[in-house]
Amino acid sequence: MVGSAVAAALAAIFVILCLAADEHAPFDPMLPVELLSGCAAVLWLRSFARTARAGWELGRTLQALSGPRSQHGVKFRSIGGGNRCAFALGFIRPRVYVGAALAGS
Repeated sequence: MVGSAVAAALAAIFVILCLAADEHAPFDPMLPVELLSGCAAVLWLRSFARTARAGWELGRTLQALSGPRSQHGVKFRSIGGGNRCAFALGFIRPRVYVGAALAGS
């Protein structure tokens, strides 16, 4: 948390210095900020794509290892041989996965 506050303060100081140098610089003083913002966006998209891919692969694996069940009108997928745990996977259409030990109790 402190690291992000320090980074935000340094970025704010950098932007202020760029704005102050606007009249004296032979190039666009905001260019470094724009380039850093573009790099940050690319890194964020790369991280998001990795996370989404890992979630998709986990969903495919769990789909193969689990079977559909319903208890008290609630649909979920039971993981065979699973312990007493439950979790949901997915943003748009979340699926609930329940370990067989928990589904049996």
